[in-house]
Amino acid sequence: MQEKQINETFKDLEIGIACYGVIYVILGIIIAPNKLPFLFGALLGLVIAYLLSIHLYVTIHKSVEMDEKRATNYTRAMAGVRITIMIVAIVLALTFPDIFNSIAVLLGILGLKIAAYIEPIISNILNKNLRKGR
Repeated sequence: MQEKQINETFKDLEIGIACYGVIYVILGIIIAPNKLPFLFGALLGLVIAYLLSIHLYVTIHKSVEMDEKRATNYTRAMAGVRITIMIVAIVLALTFPDIFNSIAVLLGILGLKIAAYIEPIISNILNKNLRKGR
């Protein structure tokens, strides 16, 4: 039962990233003066957010099989890996400002946080409409 809940939560998180991404990119394309660097930056950030969510999912699955001390050390190390990935993406954007808008990258990465906040809403919508028979 717990495995099913974790899988559904992860799927809801992915849907949240996608929904945020679509709205973010459409609004950004309308507002941004330099549309192509914005688009590339937003897409880079959203891809990073998606990859971070997968990494978090794998980390959770591995850590629940460990004893408490090892799980704590493992999750801290993996959080460091995720932070490093975010820093590398921002540095990449700052290094190539003609290709990537660094603010767009940052806001794309924050899509993971936005998705986490809206996950309960997405879960309620899906449970009412699509997951009735499960």
